[in-house]
Amino acid sequence: MLDVTTEVVYLPFKTGLDLSAGEKKEIWEDILSTIKRQPGAIRVLWGRQIERPDTIQLVIDWASMDFHKAFMDSPIYLPFLKKMDEHLLAGTPVLYHAKFPFAQSSYGDPFTSPVTECVASFFPADYPESQYETQFATFREQALNIKNVAAGSVIGGWSIERQLHEALGEGVEGKLFMIFIGWPNVEAHMAFRESDDFARVIPHLRDGPVGRDMWHVALKEHK
Repeated sequence: MLDVTTEVVYLPFKTGLDLSAGEKKEIWEDILSTIKRQPGAIRVLWGRQIERPDTIQLVIDWASMDFHKAFMDSPIYLPFLKKMDEHLLAGTPVLYHAKFPFAQSSYGDPFTSPVTECVASFFPADYPESQYETQFATFREQALNIKNVAAGSVIGGWSIERQLHEALGEGVEGKLFMIFIGWPNVEAHMAFRESDDFARVIPHLRDGPVGRDMWHVALKEHK
């Protein structure tokens, strides 16, 4: 039985790397292909964060968390990391895993949209998860029922791992709830933010988090 787990990684690349041609393209495609070949790797998507183009975002669906752990425990993993570190990275990657409830699948797949809005909300470690899950479900239902809304899909879920954020305090780990929303373009999202409908539904997401980050990424699948 599948227990699909989504790995999300932010990779700070060296400034101005051209991944469309030459040696760096070959290295990057080899890294992506290495991931895709692993047992249990269902799908590998990647793209540059639009607001921070030197940050590459990876989204990897695994058949279960155990398959990713097996990859990390394999003899090829350290050389895989070393290759990326030597040729591409300018800093330390950020990684987490999340499971998106199956019921949300009827709301589409934001990762296949031309642009994906990413919202990271941070909570104290003792925050009751069910409370925000209810708020998010209400937001999702109301947002997708807005007439002529350009957003085509909305999913959300908790990070399995605790995360650091400045709003939690220095060195303090807390809970992370990730929301992904599919849009035709950034402009459509920005226009929605100016609407009365946005003002009506957004309070459902703002009650609870002590910190929040938002950005966009244009993802494409590595076949």
